[in-house]
Order: sequence, then C-alpha cells, then structure tokens
Amino acid sequence: CLEDLFWCSGNCNRTSNPRLLGFGPLTDGFGELESFSVEAIANDSYWFLHYFKDLSMLKFASNRSSLAVYLLTCAGFITSGASAGWGVVEATGAFQLPGGSTTTYVSAVGAANNPRIYGYNFGSVNTLTGQTLLLQNFYFENYAYNDGKENNNWLDGSSTATLNVLIQQDSTQISSTNYALQQTSTSGNNRFWNMATGTNTNLAAGLASAAYTVAFNVTYTYNIWNGSQSVGTESTGAYTGTFTILPVPGPGAFALVGLAGLVARRRKA
Repeated sequence: CLEDLFWCSGNCNRTSNPRLLGFGPLTDGFGELESFSVEAIANDSYWFLHYFKDLSMLKFASNRSSLAVYLLTCAGFITSGASAGWGVVEATGAFQLPGGSTTTYVSAVGAANNPRIYGYNFGSVNTLTGQTLLLQNFYFENYAYNDGKENNNWLDGSSTATLNVLIQQDSTQISSTNYALQQTSTSGNNRFWNMATGTNTNLAAGLASAAYTVAFNVTYTYNIWNGSQSVGTESTGAYTGTFTILPVPGPGAFALVGLAGLVARRRKA
C-alpha cells in the first residue's frame, strides 16, 4: 500500500527500520498491530496518519497554510492487520547478565522500550570468577478471539504455552530445553504467563570456552470452533542472541604466574 502510493526522494527518515514487504508473522513476530504511522511530504504539504490499537484512528495533516485535511489512505490495510484471531502481545525474558546484580529485560515481541532478543549480545561469562548468565523468568502475553472468518478462537485453562531455549555453538546443538509456562492472570481475551519451571537457570552452566547462540521460542495452543472443536498451535518463532564463555587459563598459565612471582621476590632480595 505504502510503496504503491507514496514516493520518497532526498532524505527519507527511518531508513534503518525493516521493510513491510516480506515482514512475516513467524520469522519476525508480527502479531497484533500495536501502532502504525504514515508520513509523507508532497506538494509542499506534510501528511501524517497514526493508528493505536487501543484508540480510535487518528487522521490529520498540516501544511504551510495550516489547512487541515484527512488522510484515509491505507485504512483498510491497518484494519485488516489488527484483526487476527490469535497472536502474541509480548514475549520478554528477564536476565541477570554476567557480572551484574540487576535484572535486564530483553524482548522478542512487544515491550517496545526493551532491547530486542534478536542479535542481542548477552555478554561474556568469566566462569573462573563465578559469573553466570541467568534466565530469571520469561513473561508471555497472548490472545485468541473470533476472527470473523467462521472461526471462534479462545484461550482457557486448558491452553498451554512452552518456552524452548536452544543453545548452539556454530551449527552444533549444545542443548534444547523446554520450560512450561503457567497462566498468571486474564484480561478479556488475553492471557498472561510466566515460567512454571526453570526460573533462575544459568544458561552458561557446564559450557566450555567458546562463542554461543541462544534462541528463545514460545509455542502455545488455543481452542478453535468452526462447527467442531479443535486445538490450534502457533509459536513466536525463534529469536536468537549471543554470548561468550571466556577462556579459563590452563595449569601452565598458573605455573608461569607463580614462577614470575618467585623471580620477582628473588630480585627484591
């Protein structure tokens, strides 16, 4: 819609953002539409449209003569994007990073003020000094409702959610662990979850010195009624970050340190 209707020349803002073209639900976590903005400059006028999921659509524009006009373009796209029958609002991990004592929240979906898990560097772990990389908890919010396409979708007490944590060294799988999530509260069609098992897991435990990737993926179920009842399964898709286990000096290195100290004492004597 945007590429067909708007031309951009000169300096275009937000060029570092991902493009809508090819932005898929499983690979990028494009679930419920939180907000959407359109900005364009044409014929000496500045146009702006913004949509928030919890508010009615805001449509306004301004130009140098302060003439207000409504920009209705792309409204159909925005409306359809916000009416999926199921999806994910938030998927956020709570971590204690190596050498730290506070909690850092890193998100795969939602919580726009948090850093993204995708490409996030969780730091370097010095196991010699007892450092760890803790997954303290994982918070998840999803929803399901009538999608207007003859399917009635809903979440209830039988719905499940499972966090998978996959650790790899290059292309070699080191571990793949599933952690059950538990429902903690409900708000309308939305359910809130956190970890029922595996809180305060040290992701660096038992790992040799190397660089690793760690991927987080939540799989969840919801109920479907389209003449008969069934269970649907969806996932956020895997979001991958990195961390490093620092090398541990071998016995020879400690021997050299001791020898250097002995030589220094003799010289002093």
